Amino acid sequence: MDIRKILKKSWKIFRGRKKLLVLAVILGLASALDTFTGTFRGGDMIIRLSFCTLLIFFVVIILLSEISIIRITTNENRNLSIGKLLRSSAMYFWRMYGLSLLAGLPAIVVAFSLEGYQQGISTIGLECLIPVLLIFLPLTFVVMIVINLAQAKVFFEDEKAIESFRQTWNLANKNQRAFLKLGLVLIGGGFVFSNSFIFGWNFLASNYSGQTRTILAVILWVLYFLLTAIISGYSRVSWTVAYVTLSRKKR
Repeated sequence: MDIRKILKKSWKIFRGRKKLLVLAVILGLASALDTFTGTFRGGDMIIRLSFCTLLIFFVVIILLSEISIIRITTNENRNLSIGKLLRSSAMYFWRMYGLSLLAGLPAIVVAFSLEGYQQGISTIGLECLIPVLLIFLPLTFVVMIVINLAQAKVFFEDEKAIESFRQTWNLANKNQRAFLKLGLVLIGGGFVFSNSFIFGWNFLASNYSGQTRTILAVILWVLYFLLTAIISGYSRVSWTVAYVTLSRKKR
């Protein structure tokens, strides 16, 4: 599997279909608002319940947007409006949601591991985290690759999330080098971009103040949102193209 061809083809598809750009903006906006809502703390019970409701709503929009991007990438129902496309994607929602839960398993594992390491950290130091990170980071990276491929697979196959994950794992295992390269580009690139934004935000907070900092912060957030939308949409298209290319090759 030629990674360069997949990335070039994905960009051509993403750039050439306006609905993909619109869905990418919806996906980026929902992801940004979901992150903000998920980090909210404080307030009374009614406010907390309201934010929980918003969190669930944004998760639904994120998954429906991802499903719609997969469908347009594969030339499915390209003539539908954005609203109808999102509504008709609901039939795939629970399978995508199940795969999203599987993606969170490594985080749950590390959370329990860190809880057990707290005593060791306080007495020995941060060196206790090294064994956890050595296991957690590569595992998370591999699981994210398989999940992204499996999310494209559930659209083509009428399978449950676990079965789709298992078959995609076997498929990725037979093409380890190609998918590791693709993962480094898409997942690694997104990680670098996110940390670059954090660095820019810290630099802004340390070197500017008052109205200047406010204006620059707004500009930075707008750029972050637009680039996040493009990266998220393009990544989803790329994973879909990669799965379609490999599945056709397999046949």
